[in-house]
Amino acid sequence: MSNILDRLSFQVNELQEGFNTLSESASVKELGQKFCHILRGNFLTTKITLFFKINNDSSWEEIYSSKFCDNEDFKKIQYTETQIKFNEKSDVKALAVLPFKSGSAFLVALGEKLNKENYNEFEKILFQIYLQVLSNSYLAFQNRQKEKELIFSLNHRVLQLNSLIDTGIEISKFQKSEILFEMALERAASLTSSSAARLLIFDGETLIKQMIFPEYREDLLEAEGNLIKSEFEFDKNKFELSIIEKESRQGIIPFDETDKLLLDSITQQVNVALENEFLHKESIEKENMKKELSVAASIQQM
Repeated sequence: MSNILDRLSFQVNELQEGFNTLSESASVKELGQKFCHILRGNFLTTKITLFFKINNDSSWEEIYSSKFCDNEDFKKIQYTETQIKFNEKSDVKALAVLPFKSGSAFLVALGEKLNKENYNEFEKILFQIYLQVLSNSYLAFQNRQKEKELIFSLNHRVLQLNSLIDTGIEISKFQKSEILFEMALERAASLTSSSAARLLIFDGETLIKQMIFPEYREDLLEAEGNLIKSEFEFDKNKFELSIIEKESRQGIIPFDETDKLLLDSITQQVNVALENEFLHKESIEKENMKKELSVAASIQQM
C-alpha cells in the first residue's frame, strides 16, 4: 500500500497539469479528446472509447473511439450514479460512467494494454483519480460557459437599456401620432427580438385602428399565441401594444420578464408622448384664444 502511495505522490504534478490542460478546452469534444490522450500516455493503451451525453433525454455522442469493441453496446448503458468496473476477462478491461447533476454524463472504456498485461492496483486507482480530474475539469468548463453567457446577457441588457433611452428621446420628438406609433412598433420589435409588433386602438369595445410592424406580417394581426401585450387609456380610447413571436438562434422561444418590462416602458413613453401632444395643442389653442381676445378688446376700445 505504501508503494502505491509513493507512486501516486509522484503523479501529483502530472495530475495538476492534466487538470489545467483539460480546463482550458474550448468545447466538450476538445476536453474529451485531450482526456483520452492523457489516458493513452498513462496506461499504455490505444484502445480507448469516450462517449458524452448532454442530458438525460439525449443520445450518447461519440467523442473518441478506437473501435476495439461494439460501440452500440455502450450506447445502451443506463446510468443513475457513478459506476467503475474492471473485468480482466473482457475486451473492455475498464468501464466507467460519470454522470452530473445537470443530466450530462461521460462514458469511458479502456481496452487491453500494449504489453497485454492486466491493469494492476496502482493503475486502477490512478484511473479513478483521472476520472475525478475529468469531472472537475468538466465542472470548471461548465462554470466558464455560464460566466460567458452571463456576461453576454448583461451586455445585451445594457444595449437594450441604452436603446430604450434613445427610443424615449426619439418618441418625445414626434408631434404626429401616426409617426409616433410607427416608431414605437419598430423599436418594440427590435428591442425584444420579436417577429412583429402590433397596435390596436379601441373606442369602447370597437376596434377603430390597427397597425403592425413589419407591414408584410399581416398574418400575425389575429395572433393570440406567443405574445405579450401592454395597455393604457387616453382620451377615452384604449391602446394595446403587443409583441409577437420572440426569435432566437434556437427558433421561437417564450418571452421573459425583461421583454415585458421593455414593452411596458415603450407603452408608457407612447402614453406620455400623446399627453404631451395633447397639452401642446391645448397650449396653442389657449394662446390663440388670448390673441383673439386681445384683438377683440383692442377693437372694442377703438
